[in-house]
Amino acid sequence: MYELVNVALIDWFLLGRQDIPMRGAIGVYGENRSGKSTLLDAIQTAMLSNDKNALQLNAAANPEKKRKNRRSVHGYCLGRLGGAGEAPLRESARSHIALAYRDPVDGRAVSTGLIFEARQSETREDTTARWLVAGLTVDSSDLVVSGPDGDVARSWPELEAHLEARCAAEGGEVRVYMSPSEHVGDMLHFCSQSGQHGGIDQFRRAFANAVSFETIDDESQFVRTYVLDRDPISIRGLRESMRNYREIADTIRRLLQQVKDLDAILAAASTHATLVEEKFHRLWLLRRARVLIALREVRKHRKALRKAQSEVARLKRIIEDGERQTLDLREEKQGLERSVRTSEVAGELARIELGLEQAKRELAERLAPVQQWELAVTRAATIPGQAGAALDLLRERSPALLTALSTLQRLTGADTLPVWPADPDAMVRVIDQMPDLDALCRTLRDLADESLRGLGNQEVEDLRRRLDAIDKTGAAISLETGAFLLDLEAEGFAPKLVCSEIELLDPDWRDAAEAILGRDREAVVLPPDQARRAILMLRQNRHSGRYRGCRVVNTTRLESGRAQKGTLAAILRAKDPLVAAFILHRVGNVRLVETEAELQEGGRAVTKDCAYCDGLVTEIRQPGERKIGVDASGALRRELESRLRQAQDAQTETRALVQGLRGLAERLGPLAAARAQSVGLVDAVQDYRDKQRQIDGLRGQVTLLRDHVNPDISRRIAEIDRDLLILELERSGDPDGLDSDSRKGAKRLLEEALRAEGTAITGCNSGLPELVVALNSYREERGRVLFAPAMELWRAERARSRGALPPIARACDDRLAGLAEEIPRANKAVFGLIFEFRRTSQRDLGFTMESSISEEIVPWASRLRSDIADKDLAQHRRRADEAVDEAQKLLKGNFVNMLRDRFERVTNAIALLNNVLRQHAFHNERYRFDVEADADFAGLIDLVAAATQDETILLPLFGGAAIEASLHAESLKMIEAILMEDDLDYSRYEDYRNYFRFSLVMTDIETGKATTFAHRLGVGSGAEKQVPFYVAIGAALASAYHNGIYAASKPGGLGLALFDEAFMKMDPKNQREVLHFYREIGLQPVLAGPKGGKLFMQKYMDTLVKVARPSYRRMTITVTHPGTALKEALMSEDPSEWSRERLERLYASLRP
Repeated sequence: MYELVNVALIDWFLLGRQDIPMRGAIGVYGENRSGKSTLLDAIQTAMLSNDKNALQLNAAANPEKKRKNRRSVHGYCLGRLGGAGEAPLRESARSHIALAYRDPVDGRAVSTGLIFEARQSETREDTTARWLVAGLTVDSSDLVVSGPDGDVARSWPELEAHLEARCAAEGGEVRVYMSPSEHVGDMLHFCSQSGQHGGIDQFRRAFANAVSFETIDDESQFVRTYVLDRDPISIRGLRESMRNYREIADTIRRLLQQVKDLDAILAAASTHATLVEEKFHRLWLLRRARVLIALREVRKHRKALRKAQSEVARLKRIIEDGERQTLDLREEKQGLERSVRTSEVAGELARIELGLEQAKRELAERLAPVQQWELAVTRAATIPGQAGAALDLLRERSPALLTALSTLQRLTGADTLPVWPADPDAMVRVIDQMPDLDALCRTLRDLADESLRGLGNQEVEDLRRRLDAIDKTGAAISLETGAFLLDLEAEGFAPKLVCSEIELLDPDWRDAAEAILGRDREAVVLPPDQARRAILMLRQNRHSGRYRGCRVVNTTRLESGRAQKGTLAAILRAKDPLVAAFILHRVGNVRLVETEAELQEGGRAVTKDCAYCDGLVTEIRQPGERKIGVDASGALRRELESRLRQAQDAQTETRALVQGLRGLAERLGPLAAARAQSVGLVDAVQDYRDKQRQIDGLRGQVTLLRDHVNPDISRRIAEIDRDLLILELERSGDPDGLDSDSRKGAKRLLEEALRAEGTAITGCNSGLPELVVALNSYREERGRVLFAPAMELWRAERARSRGALPPIARACDDRLAGLAEEIPRANKAVFGLIFEFRRTSQRDLGFTMESSISEEIVPWASRLRSDIADKDLAQHRRRADEAVDEAQKLLKGNFVNMLRDRFERVTNAIALLNNVLRQHAFHNERYRFDVEADADFAGLIDLVAAATQDETILLPLFGGAAIEASLHAESLKMIEAILMEDDLDYSRYEDYRNYFRFSLVMTDIETGKATTFAHRLGVGSGAEKQVPFYVAIGAALASAYHNGIYAASKPGGLGLALFDEAFMKMDPKNQREVLHFYREIGLQPVLAGPKGGKLFMQKYMDTLVKVARPSYRRMTITVTHPGTALKEALMSEDPSEWSRERLERLYASLRP
């Protein structure tokens, strides 16, 4: 392998011109602050070509990197000693560092070096040349020009010319480099084994880390720091691309939703138009039917009039004939009665007949109180047969009364006057047992009046107004707030309601949120300039009551912030920043608590059951109606509609109760009045029946007296009476007649005929104007409808009614009544959708409830839908396609492919490292590194592998399918969070080294027992804890130098490894074993240690470099090469080097 054989320095720190010849393992020792690190820093600077990003100058003096390193190449060039304000050794310098390597097998040489120009007036040196010479060994004599004034460092042109001359004479090649990477890369290439090495970055990292030395605490951190390149992927561009796509996709979704909303508006408008058209058709049908019905009625009335007039004439003739016959018979009877009166019994008969007439008049007087009792009892007796809440209330208040009324109903039965009542004494006993009916009637009327006063008309009206407000504004707010919003929009403002703009994240706290926010739920939020004008509107209308209860947020005083966890504001989310700031201002300090103790801890707090403490006073607040959230209006509408139905049902029940109570009072009133009169039921019935018996006696006397008169006269009078009766029955009606006409009589038939005649005349007189009106209305309506569909509907209705016109008219009336309710609902539905569209789309529509649906809204909606669908959507879809293509390319290229490439690097790096460790045992153990996916990243690793084979797996990120349905749902969600979430620290996902965890496993060669480094950290000694580090760092260096391939039998291969004083802290045995391991893997160690480490170095190192500081501004270097004899002598004196046999002989010689 290529060994470092010389270090040439010109003007480096306190050294002027210095050559340090070397070979094999190199030990650098000296007192503290003697300058050991100066030499190591020079070698490191040359090996890393002064790469500021990789240099770890004087690393041993600053192992924890807790302060800025004060050493610099600029300071080394000027010889800066480090004292504050102390002048450097040189004001300006041209410094050289040259390293010479030689292959001891074939003698090939490679030299590399740097030239620096440094000035005290500047803060950084200028690297004027980075060079490499293949085939020559360069020392300090090549770097200077000797003259009478001493040695002068060559400039790069001078050195380049000198080296070119040597190459021309001795054979070789000079190369110059502009960058550290090119310089280091060529050095590794020329000095590597067969031209193979692990890469520039891996070398720089491993070389610098070996110099800086940090104790291993974790294998994963070691591999991530010392083995793997720091080459993060960039997610920022992909995040921006994905956000751009998501924003466009969100815009498309909003536009699609607007198209859907507009389709709903157009569908609702179409429904409204259909209903209006049907209304016109139904009106046309109704009026056509009414024309035909009126025409038929006129014809029917005319026919009925002719029939009635004929009947009237016929009946008048019958009545006139009967009256003439009656007149004749009465004259004849009067003559006969005059003959009777001339007889001796005439006076007695006249007296009795006069008494009979008087008795009949008295009977009528006695009948009145009995009829009053009959009416009262009969009406009261019907009460038990009724049903309803009023009767239940009466039964509850007076059960004995209902029992008495049931008894009255039984006693009354089917009897009527004159036989009613059958048992007046029993009836009176029942009536006397009844309570005070007057008081009861007053109570029933008072109850009816009281129920009527609580009918709830105002409640029903209020509920209807609330529903109307929801229909007009689309929000669960009062009518006044809705009017205020419409007026603000008419002024060109864009008001936002707190209740509509916030969303409740935890439904369990809804009641608490509704109760605490209270009236603030309907607060109106506007930008500061608009808020001031809105407040002015409130003040100007303060006396009108139009904006009663309305509130405007003073947004000029709001400050944005973040809600603290555990507060009411934390569970209320608002997209609008002003609304969010208002919520934070109002309830940002209201704690959410569960117990009484937490409620009383101090400050504002609320529980789920609405117990609220303001810091001093605790109260139970009522949540009221649900208003928070976009779905609150629907929920409130359903609640209000349910309450309205309940109120209307209650009104119906109340009206029925009032009617029932008043009906009971009306039925009981006559009985109460009858009980209060002076004539009792028994006396009234007895007087009536006594007078009836008196009349019957008088009639018998009249009959006897008439029998004493001339029998012929009496017989003729009887015949005349019969004839008069027959005529009267024909004229007035015979109850026992065989047909209805005979029972009615001519007079009644004439009355009916006259009424029919009048009805027919009235029908004719009124039918003609109705016909004219119907015809005119029909003609007007006919012009408003399409004749063909209207006639088709007419034919269908005629067929359904089988030609009958009234059913058609009734059906049209019923349908028009339904349409009278459906059309306003359809109208409200259209405007409800419009107001909702205005709220969600934030468009200023300029419509009011009075706008025409067909003439204004439909054209606007059709035009806007066309613009969105044909223009906006098409444009955004093109942008979305472009954004998807870009995002997919970035996702595959900047994420999937880059991660896959870096995962392969991990596999290769670990394989190279393990290849070195596998070839060489240490302490009879073989080391290896195992790699496994970190649990937090395992899903992403699997997803990258799967996406490499099938790109469609990533489509759910772009809306191609639901993420939840994917087999890689969790990983896709993680990628979505990485790309979309603002608060996520995505930098840990950019560093591919975080995706894996690494473990160091040490396997005993003989037993096969494996031990992990983590286990050894827990149970091993301090040396054992450090030794695996040196083994691993050596393997990392060997992997960087040789790409994991090294064979001592093959020529070439650079293996320089610098270790500062930390190496010397291990025990000698482990130091010896580690050095032996380094030689086996092709490394040339350079160890720095204190003066006390000289003995170890003399035994095991091939070159000893002593560094001394004879004075503050002077530094010396002495090089020695311990021979084999010295090493063996020193080892023989070291008991740790003695064999087991020698120790046993010594022990035997010392025994007594």
